[in-house]
Amino acid sequence: MKIEEIKPYTYPYHNLVGIGDRLMGKVIYKYMPIETALLCLQNNTIRFSIPSKWIDPFEKYFYTANYNNVMPIPKFDTRLFACCITKNSDCEAAWKMYTNDVDNNPCVQFKIYPGQFRKFAEKFIQDKDATLYEGIVRYDLNDSEILHLYQKGNKNYSMFFNDFNLVKYLNLMLLKRPFYKYEGEVRYLIHGGRFNYDKDYLDIKIPWSLCLYSVKLPPNCPNVLKSKLKDALVVNNSLCKLDYPNYFPQRVPHVENSLYAPLDSITIE
Repeated sequence: MKIEEIKPYTYPYHNLVGIGDRLMGKVIYKYMPIETALLCLQNNTIRFSIPSKWIDPFEKYFYTANYNNVMPIPKFDTRLFACCITKNSDCEAAWKMYTNDVDNNPCVQFKIYPGQFRKFAEKFIQDKDATLYEGIVRYDLNDSEILHLYQKGNKNYSMFFNDFNLVKYLNLMLLKRPFYKYEGEVRYLIHGGRFNYDKDYLDIKIPWSLCLYSVKLPPNCPNVLKSKLKDALVVNNSLCKLDYPNYFPQRVPHVENSLYAPLDSITIE
């Protein structure tokens, strides 16, 4: 496993840098409850969240860590906002995850043009003196390797923590357990800038009429919600279409899952 350098890219993405291989492909996908989708379309925004609010404890493991030993004099602010997107056009796990209520708040999927999305996201944060990072999630460390990565005796410790810097920190924000590799997740990270990091989220401006290819919703979506979604789409882009997934959960009961068992906070050795 190799830590990739952060590389700047060419015009017009002056403030956009990639972590590892830059995302390739014509479209990306964002899954969300329909209530959130309506707000995004009505306000022309997309929400970034602080990683400490992520459900998976392994994903926020290094966001909530103490870095005093490897960074006694702070070199950079470890606070950031993140938005999780995927390359997977029909991610069954995402349909389940974001279906809060199959009858009243089902999941929908935005099919997004990545070039346009990057451009407008970058434009928004440039005015705030922040930087946008794009990174493909890494699934090549197993649960135990991630869990014990902070210990000096770990074989991967030096790769992540020797001469600790922003590049290595951002790579920690891209670690995810191999079990989830099928998700094909991509993360956009906002670092720095004049933002209130005491809030749980940041809504950034995105003109969906220029970024959105289609919206996919469940075939059994109630007519009242379908009508609201259509109205929101017409306001944004009369050419944007509704589509239907190959898979959608009929009922999603809440079940306690050991995959999300809490982890203790750590101090990097």
